[in-house]
Amino acid sequence: MKRSEILFGIAKIPADFFMTILAFLLAYKLRLLTETLKGFAKPIDYSVLPTPREYMNFSIWLALAIIIIFMLGKMYNLKTTEKFSKEIKKTILLWIIWAMAIITYFFFTRTLPFSRLAILYSWTLALIFIIFGRGIIRIIQKIFLYAGIGRRKLLFIGKNSIAEELKKHFEKDKNYKIFGVMDNQNISNLEELIKKK
Repeated sequence: MKRSEILFGIAKIPADFFMTILAFLLAYKLRLLTETLKGFAKPIDYSVLPTPREYMNFSIWLALAIIIIFMLGKMYNLKTTEKFSKEIKKTILLWIIWAMAIITYFFFTRTLPFSRLAILYSWTLALIFIIFGRGIIRIIQKIFLYAGIGRRKLLFIGKNSIAEELKKHFEKDKNYKIFGVMDNQNISNLEELIKKK
């Protein structure tokens, strides 16, 4: 396992956490701003409006919840070869589970958020921000790969048409660095070749 793969895999955890917190804080501000827009939203009941500190604590707990759900959904694996489109689909699916878990929490505790519109803002912004954060990490990761950092090394043993086709295919993928194709007779020189590469 490459150190760069470990680094980028771990980096997704704080990125998801802070993006979720940011989404909730922005949603809080947006809800207060939309209070002044007549006909857009119902007036806020300020008797149940949480203080910024209370709302921050609430946001932290929900951010931790989405991290746990993402962990269970294997969103922090260290693979660099997974397509970003597949990662987005998994993010959306687990985001839905997270949203349903929040609804379930409010149902069983028989409590209501200070504003359902604020919760809707929070959910939507959290999804957008998390995908954006993961996109930034993916771009940085690609830059490293194009610089030759973090590539998986491949060596094909057995000179034949299949090995050549596989070599051509993987040469186009920047996730891999191709050593070459070695025939069975030179397999004894494998260790020496790896050291040179």
